[in-house]
Amino acid sequence: MKEICLIFALTLSTLISNQIQAQCQPQNGDFEIWTDYTDTIGVELQSVLSEQVILPEGWFPLGRLLDIVFSDFIVPYFDLDTIDLDLFASIRQYQPGADGTGSALAISGDSLVLSSDLIQVFECGSSPTSMRGMVKYVGAGQDSLTIIALLHNSDLLDEEGAIAVATYETLAGPEEFMQFDVPFNYGEDAVPDSASILIISNRPAEMSGDTSYFVLDDLAFVNESTPTADVNSSEVLVGPNPSSDVLYVTGEDLQRLKIVNMNGQVLRNVGQLSSGQTLNVSDLPEGVYTILAERSNGLFSQRISIVRSH
Repeated sequence: MKEICLIFALTLSTLISNQIQAQCQPQNGDFEIWTDYTDTIGVELQSVLSEQVILPEGWFPLGRLLDIVFSDFIVPYFDLDTIDLDLFASIRQYQPGADGTGSALAISGDSLVLSSDLIQVFECGSSPTSMRGMVKYVGAGQDSLTIIALLHNSDLLDEEGAIAVATYETLAGPEEFMQFDVPFNYGEDAVPDSASILIISNRPAEMSGDTSYFVLDDLAFVNESTPTADVNSSEVLVGPNPSSDVLYVTGEDLQRLKIVNMNGQVLRNVGQLSSGQTLNVSDLPEGVYTILAERSNGLFSQRISIVRSH
């Protein structure tokens, strides 16, 4: 068996070289730029790859590469000069993008490795309020998608030590592109100097042969003047809470209001609001939702419940 190179050195150098976004925006978040890493990955595995490895520029599959190296299925290939496996078939370019642009990211688990991931670390000189993107699911499987964004004062992917965290999770659907918008939860009042994003798609073992996949596009941070803050009980944005069919706008200076479900999907996006205005929510399922409201002094949030008598 050939000696395996230390993958972390290549990975960290690749990530650090992408730290060019001081405005705190992911590089290539629209997944329009793709780069051929076939030779680079081949050097790491000390083998010639018969299948191309084309990945979105600025992103690197650290976890998947480690899974491949330590998985039993690849061991017989280490004594060969060529690896005749499409190791990264589950990370590929999807066309067209969500807004009709050239491309998006298709990601899934597969029969070789049940999970795929992409990582990016970049500079951050501001305090974004939320993480936004477009997502859909192609197929009838049960894959899961998790996107974790961390703001910190180091380049470590450490959720516990982060200044702020935003997490988006979904299982399978939606079938058409839908926007998600998840707020950053700030644990301290500090401006980060760096950020990291981890995209993970997992597939159940019993569906290893399935061909379903997620499509992700337009991943970006939303920057406001102040971090998201929860309003207190004297600053209710909408009511009643809980509600059944109608919400009444009670807050002042509401420039835009969004209703977001627990998966981070934006179900309402309303502008030009005034106190006393009504919002019909009779078509929303029972459950807990987050109200995100833009005011002149920042972005505020409120949790509401929709409950109906049976």
